[in-house]
Amino acid sequence: MLIIILFLILSISHAQQNTEKNRELIVGGEETKEGRFSFAEISLQIRRSHQCGGTLIAPDMILTAAHCQSWIDTAHIHRYDFKDKSDVYMEMDPAFIHVHPEFNPSTFQADFSVVGLGRPVPSAQIVRLNTFASVPSANDPVVVIGWGAINVTDPSNTIYPNRLQKAHINYITNEECEKAEVQGQALYTGEIYSDMLCATSPGVDACRGDSGGPLIMEGAVEGEDVQVGIVSWGRGCALFPGVYSRVSDGYAWIRKEVCAYSVDPPAYMRCRDEERDSKFLSPGPLEQSIPSIAPVLQRSSGRVDVEIVIQLDQQSHETSWTLSDNDGNVLVNVPYGAYANLSAQSIDFTVRVDEGSGLLFVIKDEAFNGMSQGVPGWYKVYLLSDLQRVEIISGDGDYGRVAFHRFTASLSSAVGEQSSNQRDDNGPNVFSGTFPDISGDHTSGTFTHTTGTLLAASLCLIFLGPRCI
Repeated sequence: MLIIILFLILSISHAQQNTEKNRELIVGGEETKEGRFSFAEISLQIRRSHQCGGTLIAPDMILTAAHCQSWIDTAHIHRYDFKDKSDVYMEMDPAFIHVHPEFNPSTFQADFSVVGLGRPVPSAQIVRLNTFASVPSANDPVVVIGWGAINVTDPSNTIYPNRLQKAHINYITNEECEKAEVQGQALYTGEIYSDMLCATSPGVDACRGDSGGPLIMEGAVEGEDVQVGIVSWGRGCALFPGVYSRVSDGYAWIRKEVCAYSVDPPAYMRCRDEERDSKFLSPGPLEQSIPSIAPVLQRSSGRVDVEIVIQLDQQSHETSWTLSDNDGNVLVNVPYGAYANLSAQSIDFTVRVDEGSGLLFVIKDEAFNGMSQGVPGWYKVYLLSDLQRVEIISGDGDYGRVAFHRFTASLSSAVGEQSSNQRDDNGPNVFSGTFPDISGDHTSGTFTHTTGTLLAASLCLIFLGPRCI
């Protein structure tokens, strides 16, 4: 009797594992050749741990899954081998993450997201997106790419590959996908929507770790590959068909994002200049606050001082900040831990730059809770001349993970009262005056999770378990 009960418990546990809605691993795959799919050599990470894949769809934009949004703080570009210390890759903090406004975290409809990098990746090879609803056709061969685990036989000893993997599978129609059964169970009935597609082959699949990665129709060479899907969800691994977001269905929204925010959109998208230079998209309910792309301005022969004042909280070692120009050159970089001995103190830093420079100020918190521990923190940025001290940026410590501000180092576009730079015990003086809101010259955003983002993460964990990405 005990043996029977134990068998039933193990069977139920196994069934639960196999019916979770998750994408955990590539099974039945093989190593890719380094550089063959360079557009997919992307690791989206949080706290230096791989979470999701993605693809370069413009030199400065990544396409991934919307359900990955809460697990991204760094993007590794041209990453091929996690263990090879000589592997050359770029590590970039996202400038923004946009989520499709119709993303549904319970059904995984509209599971599309784009990640802006703030500056183009040099010599980037991008992938072309499929725009035809009739592509692919039934039984067409497709390839899924990612870093998911490579075994399913022993969940307690999951093996993940060091190098990027690919697996060959076949597209099946949505109708066929809904009818798929394993041991008499048809778990996809009513769950496959028009913006999804399915692909499968015996013993081959993609799951967590592969989320956000591409499903492509492979060409003879890299430039001929076409992305048709994004790894989204599935029931178990290599049991039921894998479910992917259908790129052709999300293409209109993706194109608008690229045309609005990329500084170098691909020619085939036919972006108009006025689209690219205007921030015409209004934030959706699940979208994080986004900065617009500040233009690269012609520098004058003059110089101006940028003063950065920060009131640290009691966890001062968690604060990091950078000041960089629009070309991606870092002018000042203060890493985590630099202020470890300055708990609850204020710091004042001044750097001289060319007047008219387009700049980006980013302040981050390693614990994702801003400068909110003990003494409330805040920060301010000023432009200085011999006669003027003009406040152009002001923020409190309640910014969560990271806050960023783009601005132009030009006193001619920011009028303030004269100051002797005196301060009192409460911090720097705040000067009244007119600060023109020049589109593109001074935009700010806070990289914190909105209610919708937290809802997506909560539903993912509550209903689908921690393996849902």
